[in-house]
Amino acid sequence: MFNKLKAFTMAEVLMVLGIIGVVAAITIPNLKDNADEQVYVAKASKVYSEMETAFSRASMKYGDVNDWSGIDNNTIGTAIGGKMAKYLDGTVCGTGANAKCWTDGTSAINSAYKITLKDGAAVSFFNDLTVANFAGNALRVLVDLDGTGKGADTLGIDQFNMYILSNSTMSDGSHAVSEGDEPDTTSYLGWVIKYGNQDYNRCVSNLEWYSENTSCN
Repeated sequence: MFNKLKAFTMAEVLMVLGIIGVVAAITIPNLKDNADEQVYVAKASKVYSEMETAFSRASMKYGDVNDWSGIDNNTIGTAIGGKMAKYLDGTVCGTGANAKCWTDGTSAINSAYKITLKDGAAVSFFNDLTVANFAGNALRVLVDLDGTGKGADTLGIDQFNMYILSNSTMSDGSHAVSEGDEPDTTSYLGWVIKYGNQDYNRCVSNLEWYSENTSCN
């Protein structure tokens, strides 16, 4: 007597393959997005570390940032960026609407002092502060991790703000937040460095600085 062998029918095989295809279509893009996010998280931390080191070295040479030569109305970014550039591995683009560097048609970017780092990141030191406004305030430095015109070009994804403070320190934006605050465009970089995610793009109303609510999970 022969035993009957049991096997899947063609319809059952096709059904299983269809289910696998649907699951893959849902999960693979999410896995790619997570991988891309972690690349940005790592690069943001790296670039900030490089900038912080350059600022520290420039401060050792030139002293208190308020005393650096060239600090004047609407040229503070050029004065600070020009001295930090000596300690950064990159190419100086200077100021103006330079097509070879960072230009997006806005006066804030076009008038900024711009550097392209060796890894392709673009850095703009804004020149929009008077000396009086700089005192007790902060100079904004905008970084595009992909370089100008590449990637998402979106704050909190591949673009981040960092700050030079008039008390001669550099900040990732966390200087401006208090316990319980939501992450925002000012503090996205600090959030990424401290908590290692960009979950503010998914569930910002559920997130709080210095609490247990630091991810969407």
